Amino acid sequence: MTVTGLALFGGVGVERKLRKEEHKRLKEERRRVKAGRRNELRAERRELRGARRDERHEEREERRLSLEKERRRDDY
Repeated sequence: MTVTGLALFGGVGVERKLRKEEHKRLKEERRRVKAGRRNELRAERRELRGARRDERHEEREERRLSLEKERRRDDY
């Protein structure tokens, strides 16, 4: 048992300890929830990295094309 609160004005609560099976079940549930959040964050970061990579690729391609145009103009 766990006694909580202060006994001056009757503010005491009593809670029973969890059974081992219940404690293990709750612990496993917390572990699964935490793993789910971790996987969601990983997927989100992966998606953001891919988007940034695509943007950089497009910027490089635009720069390359503009440099080619400049070279062509300089050649004439």
